[in-house]
Amino acid sequence: MVNAWGRRASALASLCLLSTASPLSSIAAPNLPRVLVLGFDGSAPEGDRQRASQDLMTALRGFESFDVVSLLAPTEILGPRLAEALAGCADDPCRARQLASLGAGTLVVGSLDELAGVLRLDVRRVETTTTAARMQARVTIEVARGAPGVLETRLYSVAADLFPEEAKRAFATLGLEVEPEGSQIFLDGLEVGRSPIAPLKLRAGPHQLRFSSQGHTSEQREVTLLVGQTKVETVELHRVRGILPWVLGGTAAGAAALGLVLGLSASGTASAWTDACGATGPCEAGFTRARFADDDSAVDTQRTFANVLFGSAVALSIGAVLGYVFDPGEEE
Repeated sequence: MVNAWGRRASALASLCLLSTASPLSSIAAPNLPRVLVLGFDGSAPEGDRQRASQDLMTALRGFESFDVVSLLAPTEILGPRLAEALAGCADDPCRARQLASLGAGTLVVGSLDELAGVLRLDVRRVETTTTAARMQARVTIEVARGAPGVLETRLYSVAADLFPEEAKRAFATLGLEVEPEGSQIFLDGLEVGRSPIAPLKLRAGPHQLRFSSQGHTSEQREVTLLVGQTKVETVELHRVRGILPWVLGGTAAGAAALGLVLGLSASGTASAWTDACGATGPCEAGFTRARFADDDSAVDTQRTFANVLFGSAVALSIGAVLGYVFDPGEEE
């Protein structure tokens, strides 16, 4: 009898120490009910069962209404004798009896089996007393083996299905990695800070995000956080393309248009003299030598300016193209 009470006291002491000191357990108020989570058994490979058990633990720690304690390594927590007795149980009432002295009102227990390339998960929420156990909820899901991340994601929903009322007050963690540094971050319409920013503890469910930074494109996203999930959003705001290529291009177009007007004017004046005077003979009335000298000087000036403007237009166009190509920014 003394040894039995000693083992129970030792187990309870270890359990309390894990619940309050371990970084794996939630920081819970003393009056919160305690939930014990056992590792999954079943025919699936041990590595798959361990990962699934830990993922469910992670999800359950997103609840604020109870204290979650892991029994994924029962020998370390309960001691070898009690762990062996627990392993020998074939049903939930037996498990409840073995763990009754630990002061937990709820057990989460289940199995993960592999059947023809499909993983079948069966999880139960069992309410316990010192003499009996009563199943409060049961969730069964199947996922294709080898689908990365599917089972992990589904386990967040499993946690919410096992504790539907508690899930209404559950939270998740959202990490934000936003470039450039100093970008404004808005959550559900309110600014929560600038990057870099510490992970945000948020209620599970949908949330609206917006990111902005001067001289960069802004971005909006909607994220849905599952119970207990830790999700990281990576955002890179792209620099807005500068206006210099457009200024150079516009100036080039203006210079080319003015050069074209001057060139056409010079050509028109020269053609008028050719038509009026012909190759030989006198010129038509009004086309005098003095007027020819004035018009000829004007034609030369217009052609010179036209050539300068066309050359400037070409240079400006090349600058605009190069500026556009080598500017890493994007259109707003």
